[in-house]
Amino acid sequence: MARELWTVNQAAEAMGCSGDTVRRLIRSGQLPAINLSVRLIRIDPADVQMYIESRKLKVAALKQRTRRRPEAPRGGLNNSGYYPGMKVV
Repeated sequence: MARELWTVNQAAEAMGCSGDTVRRLIRSGQLPAINLSVRLIRIDPADVQMYIESRKLKVAALKQRTRRRPEAPRGGLNNSGYYPGMKVV
C-alpha cells in the first residue's frame, strides 16, 4: 500500500505559503522531505501537519511570555528624551 506524498506546491497550498517558503523550510531542516531525485521532492502530509502544530505551540508560548510591563518614562516628561525647556542643538 503506497502512502500519499505531496509535492512542494501541494504542501505550500496546505500551509498557505509559497513553494519557495516550503523549500526554505526543507533546506533549514524544519520540514522533513523525501528526495526521490534531484528535482523530485515529496513531503508526507503528516509532517506538514506536525510542523503546523509545532508552530502553534511556539506562538502560544510566545504570547504568554510577552506580557506588557507598565510604561516607564524614557526621558523627560514628554517621553522624547528631552526635558522641557532644553535647547535642541
